[in-house]
This record gives sequence, structure tokens and C-alpha cells, in this order.
Amino acid sequence: MTKVERNFVNLGDEHPMVEGTLSEKGSMSFNTGGKQSIVGRYKLVTDDGTITTVLGSTVMDDLLEPVPVGTYVRITFTGFQVTASKMKVKTYDLEVGS
Repeated sequence: MTKVERNFVNLGDEHPMVEGTLSEKGSMSFNTGGKQSIVGRYKLVTDDGTITTVLGSTVMDDLLEPVPVGTYVRITFTGFQVTASKMKVKTYDLEVGS
């Protein structure tokens, strides 16, 4: 038997990459500063059986939207980009396998 561990990952400088089989796609809503926000929530099962949850963003949600559950993915934090409205957003590379 394999021990199942749950892990939450906030991709960035301290944890730049996560990979595993996309096992669940959902969403999560929260309220910040009186504004309701909805972001994607993605669960991956890594090669060692760890269930890793990654919260999305507009950028990540757009990348993962067409990827079906059951696909092996690698998501890598690549840095920051400033949008036209002067917001600083994280950017990612997405690699998909079979």
C-alpha cells in the first residue's frame, strides 16, 4: 500500500514546478477586499502518489482549460508579467503528456 499525502502548492520562486496526472478540475471562490473572485483549483497525482492541489489564476486557468482530466502535466512558474492595466501576474509554461 502507498501512503496518500495531500499537498498544496503555490507556484512561484520557492516552488517553481509541479507535475503529475491531472485528476480533478474545479473552481474555488473567495472574497478579497469586497470583490468576489473565482479561480480554478486543480488536483494532480504525482508519481509517488501525493495528491497536490494547485490554485489557478487567469493565466493558469486559460492554459489548463482544454486539458482533459487524466492527462499528465508539468506546470512551471516562469516569472511575472505586467499587464496593460499595470497588474503584475504570474506566468507559466505548461507541458502535457499522455
